Amino acid sequence: MEERLWDIITNHSLDNILALADGVLSFTHHQITELARDCLDKSHHGLITSRYFLELQQKLDKLLQEAQE
Repeated sequence: MEERLWDIITNHSLDNILALADGVLSFTHHQITELARDCLDKSHHGLITSRYFLELQQKLDKLLQEAQE
């Protein structure tokens, strides 16, 4: 799991892609990268719990809803 998160962070950060024309897409992309960083950090510190995944799911649901609006 940590390798996949690191791949997302390194290969999909805004520094490594062309500027996106759509502000909503850029914001969503940035938020997902930051959530991956947070998850990787928590994993390194042994703080991954079922509650953390519930909160992560809620954040992703909210992000999706805001992007659709």
